[in-house]
Amino acid sequence: MRTTDVLTSQFVVDTPFISGTLNDWLFPADLTEWQECLDALDAGQAITWREAARGPSLSIERDEADERLRVTIRDNVMTLTTVTVTVPLADSWFDDAYDRLEQVWKTLPPTEGD
Repeated sequence: MRTTDVLTSQFVVDTPFISGTLNDWLFPADLTEWQECLDALDAGQAITWREAARGPSLSIERDEADERLRVTIRDNVMTLTTVTVTVPLADSWFDDAYDRLEQVWKTLPPTEGD
């Protein structure tokens, strides 16, 4: 990994009941892990992204019966806060997530070993 490659990122929760943001850093390895998580989630598996990272983690479980996602963001470092929300799973959600990841890869292309 190139040691200077890092992106600023933001976790955003915005519902009628709760809203908030949490800034963080993303490295190429985080993006590779996110790609793997998206693939697993698309296959119907529950995922946890950045579980071993210092900083926030994101867990998503699919509820196939209700076509919803249960999303949990945990910040065990800075704010010591955990938030769980349930959101509808729109048909375009995966397309949008993969498109956003592709745009990020254009900004920070993977290198050997990422």
